[in-house]
Amino acid sequence: MLLGYQVAYTKKQIALISIAIIILGLAEFIVATSFSFSYRAIIILVGLPLVLGILIDHRLAVLAFFVTLFVPFDISIFTLPVLMPPILFLSFMLWHESIESAVEFNALFKPFLISYLLMLPSLVNAHNIPFSLFRSYNYLSIGLLLITLPAFFSTFESVKKALDIFVIVNVINVFHVIFETFYYNYRSFGFPGIVYVDFASLSLVISILFLLKYGEKKYLIYAALLLLGMVFTQTRNVLLSLFFAFSVYLFLLTRYDFGIDKKKVFSRITVVIVGFTGIILLFIILKPEVFSRLIGLVELGQGTLLYEADFGKNSFLTRVLLWYTAVKAFLANPIFGMGIYSFPFDSKSYSELTPFLFNSYVQGLSTHITYLSILTEAGVVGFIGFCYFLVKTFNFGLGTLKVALVEQKEHAYLVLTVLVLYSYILFSMFLSDAWLIGQCAMIWASVMVLMVSLDNQFKSKRI
Repeated sequence: MLLGYQVAYTKKQIALISIAIIILGLAEFIVATSFSFSYRAIIILVGLPLVLGILIDHRLAVLAFFVTLFVPFDISIFTLPVLMPPILFLSFMLWHESIESAVEFNALFKPFLISYLLMLPSLVNAHNIPFSLFRSYNYLSIGLLLITLPAFFSTFESVKKALDIFVIVNVINVFHVIFETFYYNYRSFGFPGIVYVDFASLSLVISILFLLKYGEKKYLIYAALLLLGMVFTQTRNVLLSLFFAFSVYLFLLTRYDFGIDKKKVFSRITVVIVGFTGIILLFIILKPEVFSRLIGLVELGQGTLLYEADFGKNSFLTRVLLWYTAVKAFLANPIFGMGIYSFPFDSKSYSELTPFLFNSYVQGLSTHITYLSILTEAGVVGFIGFCYFLVKTFNFGLGTLKVALVEQKEHAYLVLTVLVLYSYILFSMFLSDAWLIGQCAMIWASVMVLMVSLDNQFKSKRI
């Protein structure tokens, strides 16, 4: 008996579990050897039972994956959550009948695969092909999640619950951010690390949309706390992404009939705007230093660049240097690009900057724009594949929404919420390339997983 239900193992499952334990055990031993001796025993003693539990129950695997989303821990060149998809895949293989059916009923996997295959020709221009290919696992892990996770969210309630839990964890982190900001007097992001700015923004979208739909006070409290945390993180770029996401929401809300009182929704929107404006004004008065980065953006054009070191006075100026170098790299290899995931360690080959500017503001860094990173590293061919995947996914979500409005209107708003989350990510890709690696890549994949899960549920109702 495991977690309240009977588990019966077939010979095939026992064999796969045994093989998986051996492989993962060896992998864990290799990881452990990279740490000091005092940590190795702890990693092995804790890790092996955890791996065994994850393989025994797919639900434990999903729970472990969710926890790692908030752990900015690096193993080699990958963050911890990116290493979870293979384990999820093994667990999926053990407890589901066939991987073929998972691919067949997943409308997004083929567009994803096309986008990845169109990026691979860029390797012909990579200076270190094995390393570039190895780093591209960040992108490949998205595809693994698309296959393995949708089956876990088999009900509409499970999707909503997942969104609620995600919000609650990010709300808890607000208190961590506030404590560190006041106690240590530095810019804090809490336990998830710098990705929290996007995590909090996505949670804010969920909270406000659920507030407008259900009118529950808890979502108002969540939204207020999340906004407060975002103020302390001194975030600028996410504000534009939030504006775009809510614009998509209002457009779809006015275009389609979701069976809700639109007058009541717009009155709640007014209350939310007034309340949030009041919170921001209060902190401008009580703690104006938290707005220093926002003020710095306004004062961008007021400074004078007398020395090369003056570029470091504003992050926008340093990004201009990155973009300039990226454009040079693209122009050198416009068709296939310089090699996927190559720019951070191979940008020097295309730099025309002085050694000081390059070493200080470009070396080892990415372009900070997802679309520019793909264009630079994968060329026009890879960029077309990537845009095809993005457009195909958005159209897929929109198609699911239209089906929901006809067949099960009571669940259409949940589809709308996930589609707005995806819209946030689409626009955020103009301002950040974190969506291609690590925690943000896994969140992007998770949003698409929810889209597939919702679509599959509508399909199952017709059978």
